[in-house]
Amino acid sequence: MKPKKKRVLAPKAIARRWFDQLWNRKNPAVIAELMSPSAAGRTEGGEIRGPAEFRSKVFEPLTRAFPAFRMKLDGLFAEGENVAIRWTFIATHDGPFGDLAATGRTAICSGMTWLKCRNGKIVGGSDHYNLHGLVGYLSGGPASATVRAAKRGARL
Repeated sequence: MKPKKKRVLAPKAIARRWFDQLWNRKNPAVIAELMSPSAAGRTEGGEIRGPAEFRSKVFEPLTRAFPAFRMKLDGLFAEGENVAIRWTFIATHDGPFGDLAATGRTAICSGMTWLKCRNGKIVGGSDHYNLHGLVGYLSGGPASATVRAAKRGARL
């Protein structure tokens, strides 16, 4: 009897699963499932290498700071191994974010992610959003074109 062949997800499907399972359902198991052990990427916080570093430097800090945040995909385009995603998130700052203690402020922030996928895994990528504007707003500063104020409990 032949072993079942594992289905390899196409890049667009990987991106959709990544955002839905990881960010909206807060399922960290999807990191190891979809990210190659040798993956390398760049975030607003710096370079990330591999699933363990992504989990400890990106996923865990963001879900601690914004436990109930929601992500909406505004656009998704794929060509070959590459996927570009435009997204918007809404989040209430209920936990520490870097050196900033919880403020209870709710923000809507837009950004973009680029993923490079190969053989059903994310092998590289980068995130781009206004981290400086987000931290400024959470610290009591004004909203901006890419970081908007929202009421607690608001939905996208």
